[in-house]
This record gives sequence, structure tokens and C-alpha cells, in this order.
Amino acid sequence: MPAIAAAQTHTIHDAPDHLTFDVPTTWTIAAHDHELSTFHHEARTAPPNTRFRFVAAIAENPFPLSTFSGAHLYVSLIPKLDKVQCAAQVNPPPSLARTYVPQPEALSETVPVVGDRKANHGHDEHGTLCTEYRDDIYTLSVRNGCLRFDLAMNNFCGGEVSGVRDMTQDEILSVRHQMETILNSVHFDR
Repeated sequence: MPAIAAAQTHTIHDAPDHLTFDVPTTWTIAAHDHELSTFHHEARTAPPNTRFRFVAAIAENPFPLSTFSGAHLYVSLIPKLDKVQCAAQVNPPPSLARTYVPQPEALSETVPVVGDRKANHGHDEHGTLCTEYRDDIYTLSVRNGCLRFDLAMNNFCGGEVSGVRDMTQDEILSVRHQMETILNSVHFDR
């Protein structure tokens, strides 16, 4: 994927985890939970002890005539997990089984890389009447635990009542591409 032009980005540096990444200027950034979103509501598979670091949120709805309601890229750390436990974070536990699944999203068969490091990749989605939340989860083991990136996309149900249509697959992929471009900009300082 092409890199984001430097003049069109905010560069974020997370000193504790020694990582830097670029966020488009058309996105909003927060370093505190509940400022732009609610981390544990969207990253519902993250354990309670997960430490929120950053969130980048799409600032404007690119598809106002659709059921799209938001996209957030979260960076967080789960302390004191080994590599096996970290890898397991990408699989939703049975207690959070999907309640509505029209068809499961296929995961890429390529080995995901975050920065220059091999990552684990999983997917969670849920909803009751439609797919309300999609979350692509990437984790990698770091010296102080498990670094987690959640690429969460939200929709609302009932578009037929409000006069909007469900997002198309191309629109979903367009938003996902924006989030993946941010993820692909991650690099580690050491």
C-alpha cells in the first residue's frame, strides 16, 4: 500500500513502546479513552487490564448515504503476556461468539507485519440485526507485554427506516484500506 504523504499526516510517537506512526490530517487523534470513543466497547475482546495508548478516528463520514457510523484505529498494550498469550488475543473467546454473521470475513493469507515485525491477525464482528462492529486485531509480542492494534469499523442497523443503504463491500474495503495505511506506517525506534 502506498505511504501517506508526510505533509498530510500527524506523526505520533509512543515513547513507552518505542513506536512511531502517521495518521492522516483528516483523522482525529486522542491519547485518552472516552475522548473520541470507548475502547473496551469497540475492542470488546481486549482484556480488562489492557492499557489504552492512542486512538485515531475518521473525522468525516465518507459515505453519508450509508449505514457507516465510524472508524477507529486503537493502539494499546496488554502487560505481562508471553508470545503464546499475545497470539491468542486475536481470537475472540467463545463467550463473545458472534450473534449475527451473514458471512464471515476472510482473513488475508499473507503473514501480517507491523513495523518490521511479524504480527498475529484475527477478526471479530458482531451485532444483533446486522453487523454493527468489525474489528481487525493485530498483536505482537514486545518486551513489556503484548502490543495490540484494533482497526474497528462501526455501522448502524435499520438503514431502511432512516433511508440510507447498507455499506457496500467496496466502501468497507475503502475504510479498511485507510486504517491499514495507518498501520503500515508503524515503525519501531528500537
